[in-house]
Amino acid sequence: MSEDGDRQFLLRDFFGGVDLWGTLSPCLGPMRGFRGQKASCGWSTVKVVENIIRILGKRRMPWRVLLLVLWWTFAVCPEAGRALTFSVDSILDLPDAVPGDGVCSAGTPAVCTLRAAIQEANSTPELDTVRVPSLAPRFRLTTHGSDNEDASRGDLDIVADLVVEGVGPGVATIDGDLADRIFDIYPPARVTVRNLVLQRGQVEAAGGAIRNASVLELEGVTFRDNAVSTGSGGALANLPGSRATVRNCTFFNNVAAPNGQGGAVANLPGAMLELESVTFSTNGAMAGGAVHNLGVGSIHNSIVAASTVGANCAGVPLVSRGYNLDSGTSCLFDQLGDLNNGEARLSGLAFNGGLSLTMALQAGSEAIDRGDPADCPLQDQRGFPRPADGNGDGFSVCDIGAFEVNPPTPTPTITRTPTPTVPSPTSSPTPTGTILPATPTSTPTLVATPSATPSSSPSGSPAATSPTPTPTVSTPTASETPALPVLEVATVAGIPGQRVPVTVRLRTGGYRVVAVQAEISFDPANAPIAPRQDGSPDCTPNGALNKSFEVGYRPVPCVGQECQRVAAYLFSQSLPLELIPDGVLWTCVVEVNPAASEGAYTLSITNEFVADEEGTRIVGVILSHGAVVVVAPTPTPMPTPTSTASPTPTVVSRCEGDCDGNGLVTIDELVTMVGVALELRSVSDCLAGDRDGNGLVTVDEIIAAVNRALLGCA
Repeated sequence: MSEDGDRQFLLRDFFGGVDLWGTLSPCLGPMRGFRGQKASCGWSTVKVVENIIRILGKRRMPWRVLLLVLWWTFAVCPEAGRALTFSVDSILDLPDAVPGDGVCSAGTPAVCTLRAAIQEANSTPELDTVRVPSLAPRFRLTTHGSDNEDASRGDLDIVADLVVEGVGPGVATIDGDLADRIFDIYPPARVTVRNLVLQRGQVEAAGGAIRNASVLELEGVTFRDNAVSTGSGGALANLPGSRATVRNCTFFNNVAAPNGQGGAVANLPGAMLELESVTFSTNGAMAGGAVHNLGVGSIHNSIVAASTVGANCAGVPLVSRGYNLDSGTSCLFDQLGDLNNGEARLSGLAFNGGLSLTMALQAGSEAIDRGDPADCPLQDQRGFPRPADGNGDGFSVCDIGAFEVNPPTPTPTITRTPTPTVPSPTSSPTPTGTILPATPTSTPTLVATPSATPSSSPSGSPAATSPTPTPTVSTPTASETPALPVLEVATVAGIPGQRVPVTVRLRTGGYRVVAVQAEISFDPANAPIAPRQDGSPDCTPNGALNKSFEVGYRPVPCVGQECQRVAAYLFSQSLPLELIPDGVLWTCVVEVNPAASEGAYTLSITNEFVADEEGTRIVGVILSHGAVVVVAPTPTPMPTPTSTASPTPTVVSRCEGDCDGNGLVTIDELVTMVGVALELRSVSDCLAGDRDGNGLVTVDEIIAAVNRALLGCA
């Protein structure tokens, strides 16, 4: 009998004749070689419950054995029947090693590629999530081949419910390599794609970037440089019977050539299309340079402009829901707020913040503050709040399109001492990462401040002098203008080799702050902000603030000591917008180099963006820098031995699983071993379970212990 056959026989006998090996074995992969990953079992929870009922029916099982079964079922396999999240960590384009096993793993050494993540998500009926980071330079689909509907080559076929999202900071880009489309969506999948750039998808037929035959939601996506050569939908083709909702997206330089339809979007007969706050520019096709509609389509608060070939719109007119801008007249917009022959005045496609590329509205654009005053998305494509007073007339109104203009505000000249004087460490300090008081050598002097001089300022806030010019800033609700907000990085003490937390704090000065963005520069050689296992900075938001948080190394891309600063963004994603109070915003862990010399290593804060509840930038925020003060560790005196007797060595039983050394292996000891294997208990709780002494308890060692429980330790 094979080794697995032996295990199956033993487990069937041990568990009352019920074959649990076939049920439990998929859970054991993480303990065999995928440590650090959650088990993800390819079986149904219903099947497990059925087996447990069968065990109960046997009436041969002690309750502790049933406890082991339940523990194994719901602790070792916690993901059964649950939605999974796959975090892509490689720009390679490799298929999954074992599709359907719940583990995103491709290549040697194993990495989680975008293609492998899609394949794994396709194998489960739950709404899984694939997270695509902003790895440089882009995710290029190089595994070419004919369409086989399993995502192993060619385009990325999606056949099950899925969310594919870019995660920043920075821009996550998927590139079709001018060889195939990017996503091909089949029914009955319900798919959401957000915060991505989809570029250089190219096919002969429909949908250069996406062909949708099911239900699709697009949000915060930029389509650029996609094409079809003979069909329709240079970027997106919505097939008969499908439905697509497109919100806060940008379509730039997509073509259906030479005789195609819908340079950017083609909505075919029997398909439904909803466009909300979308920007179309520089797309081209013989029929419908931007949009060709033959189905049921509607458009609201969107820009359709500057098609390079063909009129902007063609086919069945889109149903206007108002507040759209057409640079010509082909879209036949005729509802309240619609603008025909409008001046969009779009800047080129660029990174303007957020998680994708956008086209900013230039001064004088008729789209500024001309959107729907009663109904527009709460944020623009970048995640910036809507509405904002883009033209500076004192009224906040949504802009038309995917981009919301920030109000024009002059930047005051601020003279400040960039780095506070770091207190010198006293003799024998206790290096526990305790925050030290930062004592600036002088109070920052403001050359320009708000018009009113406050009678008092918050504790520790720099005092403001009388202004020369008066900058335009957010209007606080207090009866008099408060002191300016202060962003400060703590100064902490640490010893070489220690990890110490460093906080970033805000003093609002009375302003109504809802979002904060800033970068913290550090010494990459001596006191870098530490990376997590996934390579992202080890920074954690203040959970009490209930805010979304994005963080990443800068510059992009960077590796190791190339990374010299961390960018963080704390903001709201839902209404009502909750104000950020005075206090800690986020905390980052600094990893002091074991070879770092004693001294102070500066943590400077730059590139701040502090916004109020209307999305207005608060100008003149004071920046207070911090430092990591590296000190020598205090020598620990050697204890005076009270006895010369040698310590009694720990006796480890030679019988696998005999944790207490009494010559028997009990159910309690098997449960302990399972707990050690799951890292819920320490290996010291059952040294006899760790047969090879490597500090781990494996499946093989658990099976050996089961043998001892059945056959004895003799």
